[in-house]
Amino acid sequence: MLDNGDVWVTTDGGVKYCTDQFVSLNQYTASVNGLVGSDFWGFDQGWNEDIVVGGRYHNGNTGMADFYGDKALRMGGAESPTGWVLQGKSRHVAFDDLGNGWVLPKKAEGKPEGRFIFSKYPNMDEYGGRRSNLIHHPVYFGTLYVGEGNTLWKSEDSGINWEMLYVFPERVMYFTISHKNPDFMYVDVTGFGIYKSEDGGNTFVHKPASVGPAFGGSYWGGKLHFDLSPNDPNTLYVCQQNGTWSADTGRVLKSTDGGNTWDNITNNVSAYLKSILVQPGADGKDIVYLFTNARNLLGSNVYYRKADDVSWLVMNTEYPAGMYVNIPKIFYRDSKIRVAGNAGVWEHPLMDTFYEPLIQPWVEKKHYECIKDTVFFEDHSMMDHNEAEWKWTVTPAPEFIDNPNKRNPKVVLGKVGSYDILFEVIKNGKRYQRFYPQMVMASSCPSIEDCNNPATIPKEGWKLKYVNSQEVNDPGLAVMSFDGDPSTIWHTRWSTGSDPYPHEIQVDMEDEYVLSAFEYLTRQEGVNGRIKAYELYLSLDGENWEEPVSVGEFKNTSAPQRIQFLSPVRARYMRLLALSEVNGNAWASAAEFSFTGCLASFSSYEDATKVKEMKVFPVPSSGIFIIQVPDWDIQQILTCDAMGRLIKREIQEGNVNEYHIDLHHVPSGVYVITLFTKTGKKYVSRVMKE
Repeated sequence: MLDNGDVWVTTDGGVKYCTDQFVSLNQYTASVNGLVGSDFWGFDQGWNEDIVVGGRYHNGNTGMADFYGDKALRMGGAESPTGWVLQGKSRHVAFDDLGNGWVLPKKAEGKPEGRFIFSKYPNMDEYGGRRSNLIHHPVYFGTLYVGEGNTLWKSEDSGINWEMLYVFPERVMYFTISHKNPDFMYVDVTGFGIYKSEDGGNTFVHKPASVGPAFGGSYWGGKLHFDLSPNDPNTLYVCQQNGTWSADTGRVLKSTDGGNTWDNITNNVSAYLKSILVQPGADGKDIVYLFTNARNLLGSNVYYRKADDVSWLVMNTEYPAGMYVNIPKIFYRDSKIRVAGNAGVWEHPLMDTFYEPLIQPWVEKKHYECIKDTVFFEDHSMMDHNEAEWKWTVTPAPEFIDNPNKRNPKVVLGKVGSYDILFEVIKNGKRYQRFYPQMVMASSCPSIEDCNNPATIPKEGWKLKYVNSQEVNDPGLAVMSFDGDPSTIWHTRWSTGSDPYPHEIQVDMEDEYVLSAFEYLTRQEGVNGRIKAYELYLSLDGENWEEPVSVGEFKNTSAPQRIQFLSPVRARYMRLLALSEVNGNAWASAAEFSFTGCLASFSSYEDATKVKEMKVFPVPSSGIFIIQVPDWDIQQILTCDAMGRLIKREIQEGNVNEYHIDLHHVPSGVYVITLFTKTGKKYVSRVMKE
C-alpha cells in the first residue's frame, strides 16, 4: 500500500491495482497480458535432444523443445515435482502423476505418439526442495538409477523392471555417478551424509567427514547437492543446500580424495546455497558454478570459479533476483547452463567453451537377446556439437550399419558374439577417440520353435474359456487381458455392482506349449483391481488342473511381474485364480497376461525338464553363494524368490565354471537360482538367505 492509499498486489494470477482499497470494481484493474511465468517444481532435459520437461505449480506438467519453437505442451497433472527425460531415446519422458511414460509429439500441435512402461520414481520431499534423482549409466543409456525410499534402485531395461542395488539406513537423496569412471558413485543419505561406491553400487563405504562437527554435523545429511570433476572421480564439490522452507547459510566443500577429507571453499560467498555444477575447463581444470536462493531480502545469485581460484565471481546479468532454484543442469550440445525454479527456466552460455571434449560412446544395453535387434548408438560426450564430426567402427563388422559417420547410427549385429566399438570425434581439427572392447554382445533370437531359447507365446489365437466377472459397460472385457494392448484392461464388474472375491479367468492358448514363465502386467493407470494373492494352474485339456504351478502374491506395481517356473510345464490352458486385491477391494484387473515357452512339437520334454547337478555353498548364507557346475559355457543366471518372482538377472561372459551370487541386498528367505548354458542346459538350486 502506498502513502496515497493506492494498493498493488502481485500473485500467481498477475498484478492487481486499486485506488480505494478494493471497495469498488471501477477503481480496480488487473494486469495479466504479457506476463509469462511458470514455477517449476520438476526439471529435466535431454542430452543430445534439446527437450525440457517439468512439473509446475498450478499449471500442470509441460514439455518444451527447440523443435516446438515458442510453444510449450500443456500435459495435465498438477503440483508434482516431476518430469524426467529418458535420454538416448527420442522424446521419451515420464511424469509420476500422469502414469507411465509418454512419447511426445514431433510438433507442439500434435498428439502423443505412444506410451511405455515406467514404474519407479525418485524421492521428492518438500515439493522437490529436497530431492533424489534419476540418472543414466554413462555407457548404457537403458541402465537407470533411482533413489526411492531407503534404496538405490537399478533398471537395465529403461525403467520397466527394477532391482534393489543397495539399501541404506535412511532415505536416499541426491546421488551421482562419474562420467569418467561409472564404477564411482556417491549418494547422500538423510542424517548420514555421503556414501561412496567404487564397484558400480554393489557396495558402499560411508564418508562421514562432510557432515562432521567441523562442517555443521549430521543436520546436513540428506541436504547436500554435489557434482564430480569430469576429469577425476575422486574430486567432488558439495554445497550444503536449502530446501523449500529452510534459510541456512551453508558451506561449499571440496574433496580430492573421494570424500575422506574436505576443504571449505565458501570464501567470499555468504548466501542461501542451493546447487552446484562442474564443467571441464580449457586448461584441464574444473570450472564450478554455485546457485543460491532468494531469502530474507537477500537476492538470488549465480557464482563461478576455477578450481584454483580463491574467490567466487558473480554471473547474474539479467538473472532474476527472486529465484528459488529447483535444480540446474548443463546442456553440453549447445554449451549452455540451465536452471529451473519459481521464475521458469533460464539459460546462459558456459563460461568456457574451449575445453577439450570428453568423448563417450553410448548404447542402450550391453546384451541384445536377438542378433536381428536394431542397436541404437549415441554420443554421450561432454562436447559442443558445433562443427563436430563422428566415426564409428564396429568389430567384427556388423550385418548392417546405416551410416558410420553420423552421431547416432543404427546397427544390426547379425551374428552371435561380442563386438568391440571404436568411437572417434573430430572437433576443431583434432581427433579424439575411445575404444571399448566387447561393448555389446548378441545372442541367437528367442523362438517358440527353439526350446533351448524360448520366446513369448503369440496371443493372436488365444480364446477366453471362462471368466466369473467382467465389466461390459466401460468396457473391461476379459479378452482385453490378452489383446496385446497394455492400455486396455480386464476389470471385474463395477458399474452395476461388484462381484466378491475370488475371481477366475481361464484361457485357451490354441496350441500345446512347453511353458517356462508367466507374466502379469497390472493396469497401467490407476491401481484398482490389481491382484494380490493368486494361484496359477496349467492344463493340457482345460478340465484337469491338478496342483497350481505357482502360488503367491503380486506386488502393487505397474512393472511386469514375471513368475519363472522351477521346471517347464507342458500345457494348452491357463487358469488364474485371484484371491485378493492389493487394497482389499472387491475387483480384479489386468492389462496383459503372457507366457514364455516353445511349441510342444519342438520339445524333447524329458530333456527340457531335467535339472542338472550343481554344487552350492555355503547354505544357508548371509549373502554370498558360491556355485560350481560342470559346464564352462554359462550364459545367464536368474535368481527368483520362493514365489517365482525374478529378483536378479546376470549375463555371463567369462569361460568359468564357478560363480559368486551376491544376495546381501535381499530379505532373508528361500531363493531359487537357475543357470542356463549357451546350449540350453539348465541348473537349478534352492538356497536359504539368512
